[in-house]
Amino acid sequence: MATRLVRRSDRHSESPAWYDGFRVDYEHGQEHHWADNERWLDRHAIRARTNASPGASGRAATEIDVGWPRAGSPGRSATESRGMSVVELISLNVGLPRTHGRTDAYDAMDKEWTTGFFKEPVDGPVWLGQTNLAGDGQADLQFHGGPDKAVNVYPGEHYAYWQAALGIAKLPAAAFGENFTTSGRLEGDVCIGDVFQIGDALVQVSQPRQPCWKLTQRWRVKDLAVQVQQTGRTGWYLRVLREGAVEAGMRLGLVERPHPEWSVAVANEVMHFSKQDLAAARSLAECPLLSGSWRESLLRRAATGMSASAAARLEGSPE
Repeated sequence: MATRLVRRSDRHSESPAWYDGFRVDYEHGQEHHWADNERWLDRHAIRARTNASPGASGRAATEIDVGWPRAGSPGRSATESRGMSVVELISLNVGLPRTHGRTDAYDAMDKEWTTGFFKEPVDGPVWLGQTNLAGDGQADLQFHGGPDKAVNVYPGEHYAYWQAALGIAKLPAAAFGENFTTSGRLEGDVCIGDVFQIGDALVQVSQPRQPCWKLTQRWRVKDLAVQVQQTGRTGWYLRVLREGAVEAGMRLGLVERPHPEWSVAVANEVMHFSKQDLAAARSLAECPLLSGSWRESLLRRAATGMSASAAARLEGSPE
């Protein structure tokens, strides 16, 4: 099944305008900061449908309505609109699993738990292998790590939002357990299958990050994992196509974009918010460069009409 983008600008006399990081929504008379607008646009504009007429290949095409021109679509991206053409690795972070808390604690936030969430910035070159950065590790290998999740990326641009939301004057490095803290692209600017070169290494975007309860445990905010998912400020994972040494200060250069229709933001929308749209689930699952776990989950949804519960992932706690 082919996938193509359609835009809704032909159904509006005026399209929203971007200026100084804000978007004006003429239809609803609202103004949104771009970071908040990404979530608004995903929630209200995206929909998928099967087009009755076959595409050029003779196959039915699934059209993903992404509203007005936006990040991840062909043409001018939000990155270009915001003048962010360079992606920089501003902090490289690693850490091995450690045990925290106490077995006899009464408060769930103080109970013993083991995690690789706590990471520290590293200066100088670090070897990036197929499944990990040297010196990095995960405690729960069932849900973390592996070839499709070799590197956890989080945009540094989100830190200001979370500092305000959490009431923390300055978040430390790797506050979200990420390996790469970057500057220059957000979830709407990065697409599944994007290939970046950093140093001699080649990496590829495999899926959005799905926040879990360990984020909540780290910051002692009961619904923080839910907030991260709801706002779309999730970050994403990279698989490693070619190993090599990487270090903070390097730039990530976009080498290839095979699936401009599937930005991380759109993938988040399909997985978490458009659960009744089985055509969208099937279409995203057919993206060959999406991680295996996401493809399996979406194909199961498309076949059964049922979505797996995220409660354990988002609200779980140490036993």
